[in-house]
Amino acid sequence: MTKFNWRARAGTVFTCEKQPARGKSGMAVSNHPLASAAGAEMLAAGGNAIDAAVAMQFALTVVEPMMVGLVGGTTCHIRLAEGSHRILDGMSAVPLSGKPDMYKPVPGAAPEVYDVDGQENLVGPKSVAAPGSLRAWCLALERYGTMSLADVMQPAIRHASRGFAVTPYLSDCIKDAAIDLAKCSIASKRLLPNGTPLKPGEKLVQGDYAEALTLVSQQGEKALHGGPLGDLLVECMEKNGGFVGKDDLTQYKVAERAPIRGRYRGWEILGPPPPAASGVHIAQMLNILEAYDVAKMGFGSVETLHLLAEVLKIAFADRAEASGDPDFVKVPVERSAARCSTSRRPPRGRVASPPPKAPTRRISPWPTARATSSARRRRSTACSARASSCPARA
Repeated sequence: MTKFNWRARAGTVFTCEKQPARGKSGMAVSNHPLASAAGAEMLAAGGNAIDAAVAMQFALTVVEPMMVGLVGGTTCHIRLAEGSHRILDGMSAVPLSGKPDMYKPVPGAAPEVYDVDGQENLVGPKSVAAPGSLRAWCLALERYGTMSLADVMQPAIRHASRGFAVTPYLSDCIKDAAIDLAKCSIASKRLLPNGTPLKPGEKLVQGDYAEALTLVSQQGEKALHGGPLGDLLVECMEKNGGFVGKDDLTQYKVAERAPIRGRYRGWEILGPPPPAASGVHIAQMLNILEAYDVAKMGFGSVETLHLLAEVLKIAFADRAEASGDPDFVKVPVERSAARCSTSRRPPRGRVASPPPKAPTRRISPWPTARATSSARRRRSTACSARASSCPARA
């Protein structure tokens, strides 16, 4: 038995349906074959990784609208050819009109779960935050890409106008959200024809969205941030009680930040800094796990699953306590890193025997760049951007 024979040590064995993909000159990877094909098309046309990534994002707004949208938020992690990393923070922001009492909590609900009356923070116009995705994608392409916006958007426009086959994943998502989608006449007509969710294999054509994408390809991010698409969004918000206004769109600024850096068994781990929580806490969890012989414990074994559960509990407890927008609060990145020491925060229960000494490597975050614009506002997990929650979907 070699150290690579994980099946011999596994508590759970399965057969992988997907196979590894390999490429000699580059790869384009996404969650949908048409989006991946859009990225590969850019590479084949002589574009670089940024051209491919932006093309895939626009394509995903068409083929996976439940996951990616122009009226949403994003974080772009970019590694340049010379090895440097940078993060473009285009995360959704609380609208300027947002207030601490903008939602009414459900009486008796735990405050950390953000349960509010009518799920207004999750569904409908009041759940829409100030979007940053489109501005971030356009900025990434402008700074680091080589192709024009019109060129990288062609696959997305093509799939929206000609249509594509609905995947089982999209169909399942439509089924899960059918009650909410039925409340919107436009969404219902498109995704619930005759009151029935689109089935896998059925064709979804979005001619009006193709027109919106074409406008973006011509006007850039200004089509939404101060242009006709933004006017439609604001009109929708005003008619339906949403919070996003024109100033939210025109004043939004994308911040460029440096990544969080950590180490795990000799590998360097990089991730997005606050206001994103993932970079800090992924490095934190890996730092804890490094104190255990996870390979010996075995994939999917009771010991491994118990350990992972406890590590996740620690990280999410810290996330709930200390995460936030560095433009408004001081996020204790270094303290979170120090707290991941196994000598200070051991997983509860009998999970495994840790080594005599806790690992000495810690996260060494780069200084986090702070945005200076007044348009950068406090993020809130209670305010999420939903591209499909308004009839004026850009």
